[in-house]
Order: sequence, then structure tokens, then C-alpha cells
Amino acid sequence: MAGKDEPEATWVEKVNMCKTPQDFLTLFEQLGIPENKWKSGVWLQKKSKLPIEQGGIGSSLAALYEALADKFGGIRKFVDWMEGSPVPKIETIEDVKRVIHEEAARLGITADELLNPETISAYIRRNPVLKEALEFIK
Repeated sequence: MAGKDEPEATWVEKVNMCKTPQDFLTLFEQLGIPENKWKSGVWLQKKSKLPIEQGGIGSSLAALYEALADKFGGIRKFVDWMEGSPVPKIETIEDVKRVIHEEAARLGITADELLNPETISAYIRRNPVLKEALEFIK
């Protein structure tokens, strides 16, 4: 927790401080997130702000959702990691190709469209795994 003179950590900072699934579970408990609601993007983005009587916690967690999605390349990948799936590593040019093609397919575009210099920065901001892949080939 931040001291009196320290500003509250941003959601990105809080997410980056968590290194293990247990760290995240502790954060979620501190936030009062019930049961496994952290697995639901809809709950984090919309329903968390509802009053407790209506299934929320009375506070929007949309920014937490964004921080998790940005770090892991999507909430589904975060949930998979929390449940034991490894975060994909970029170690070879084949890994780079796989990431590019998976992201293009997810977006419903071609790899060439994804790699368009005029639009690539928007995609990189949303997917840190793609960013890591492209940095690998620099």
C-alpha cells in the first residue's frame, strides 16, 4: 500500500508487481473480487461497478482489465496462465512467425495487413507478445 505521501500505484504498476498467480489472487482478494469473477472480462469491465447486492463491488475494474489484457495479450491468455499454461516465449524466428499469424487470424486480417507500418503501432500497444516478437527480429 502507498504511504501518505506516495501516490497510489496505477493498475499497470499493480499488475506488473504481481509475478505469480498467487500474487494476483492476493490482489484480487484485497480488491474484494468474489470467487472467480476475475476470469470474466465482462464482470471486470462492467459488472464490478454494480453495488454488492447486485453482484459487483461498487467500483469499476475496467482499468485493471485493460492492464491484464495488455500484459498478457488478452484476458483469456491471462486466465490460461493463472490456470497453469505458460506464457509463450519468443526464442526463434518460427515463434515470431507463429505469433504474427495467430494475431492476424485473431484480428481477421492478413499478416501483411498486420505488419503495415502505418497501423502496426496500434496492434503492438494491445499485444505485448506481438511487441516482443517484433523486437526479437530487430
